[in-house]
Amino acid sequence: MAGRGGPTRRAGWRVLFLLPILVPPLLVSVPPAVRAGEDWARLVEEGAALVRAGRLEEARDRFAEAVEAAGGTEDPEVRLQRAVALNNLGFALHRLGRLEEAERAYREALALREAVLGEEDPAVAQVLVNLAELARARGDLDAAERLHRRALAIREARLGPDHPDTAQSRIGFAAVAAARGRLGAAREDFREALATLEKTLGRDHPDTVGVLADLAALEAGAGRLEEAERLYRDALARLEGRAETPADRLVPLLVNLAEVLRRQGRSEEAVPLLERALASLADDAPPSPTTVRIRNDLGVNLFEVGEIERAARVLERAVADSKSLGDVPADLAVSARANLATVLATAGERDRGLGLLTEAIAIEEKAGAHPAELARLWNDHGALAYDLGRLEEAVEDFARAVELAERAFGADDPRLLPYLRNRATALLAAARPEAAKRLEARIRALEAASSSHRTATAAGGDGPEPAAGDGSPRVPPAPAPRPAAGPADAAKPERGSADAARDRGR
Repeated sequence: MAGRGGPTRRAGWRVLFLLPILVPPLLVSVPPAVRAGEDWARLVEEGAALVRAGRLEEARDRFAEAVEAAGGTEDPEVRLQRAVALNNLGFALHRLGRLEEAERAYREALALREAVLGEEDPAVAQVLVNLAELARARGDLDAAERLHRRALAIREARLGPDHPDTAQSRIGFAAVAAARGRLGAAREDFREALATLEKTLGRDHPDTVGVLADLAALEAGAGRLEEAERLYRDALARLEGRAETPADRLVPLLVNLAEVLRRQGRSEEAVPLLERALASLADDAPPSPTTVRIRNDLGVNLFEVGEIERAARVLERAVADSKSLGDVPADLAVSARANLATVLATAGERDRGLGLLTEAIAIEEKAGAHPAELARLWNDHGALAYDLGRLEEAVEDFARAVELAERAFGADDPRLLPYLRNRATALLAAARPEAAKRLEARIRALEAASSSHRTATAAGGDGPEPAAGDGSPRVPPAPAPRPAAGPADAAKPERGSADAARDRGR
């Protein structure tokens, strides 16, 4: 019944899976055949090193300079140099969430390689994989599957079924299958790719470990948390068994294992893993999307174990780092702000929390976020405005949340109920009983329809989560698995030689 207590918050914690970046070994020297492109090669190698350090904006700039250094002549060698630089520029833009710019870079790289090497060259397949993952990031699963299928056909024909790159294409298919909800098919593809890489690269090779982590992410997304934990711990043990443990592979495993533990109510075990992830980075490492993500998750887990002040400090740093970066994926920038807002509201600093949610909403709107995400943020904004006694503002905020939720779910979906109840509560508090009464009639009708649906299905349907009566934060469902070697991480910065575009086919 509207009016009992205050509005309930819906956004909950935002903890994101962190995925490893797969970067092939850099070329130490430039072959004599491309001595004229030494500046280009240096820039490509510097850019790839910056990617490994998580400094994506700087990497993007290096790759853009490499594109210019390669020039635009008709010489085939120079055109392949430009294609390498463009592929890597697309990778950096892809990781920064600038998908349209990334697609332009990838497509120009593809056209150059097709013109010089032919349409069936393995170097062409790599760009096809990158474009496929771009399509998957946009939710265009048909295009993603079509591009992965073409890449797989090239690789099977030119490299053979047991080549590591052929396994990568199978991972791409697994990622698409997971996104379509075909978890059985995704598991089969991941396991086939894992078996191939264990045979060709070895059990503890970073790429093999990456696929094991992909499988763990799939199980975590399916809610099989114990199995996900087992797989992540296996991957971690394999990586730690190497003479050197690359930080760009270690950090994602620690972060993802910490999230699986948090979802099992074991934040006290997650905290040291995240602290270790931070400590594994270089002491002089500048702010990066990686540092923002680790601090975001650490702040959430510190809050869960009752370390409120420290959680606030860590999340403050995450927000500051995200602001200093400029180009940072929108979901990451929003997560840090929304989580800090939750902590500050708990500590009584509701005004500051409201300001952070205002920033988060602006970021999501600029990024063209899904209406469901915006509905959650406007709902939380309204809840804080309500707590501050700004009732008319709360009424308007909840009206926006309802409108966005209707766009996301439809006018008769039971997931609208928390949003409708919150608006009715605010209307009553703002002394607008007639408007609240009309809304309550709609709520009762939707509740009745929802109850009938649950009875008919005997499975609960897709109704809303129970409202938290005390307004405590709630953990949203885990994100869909985004296996590491299949998504944007399949977009690889390449070695500092145009010869690399041909080496993969030998």
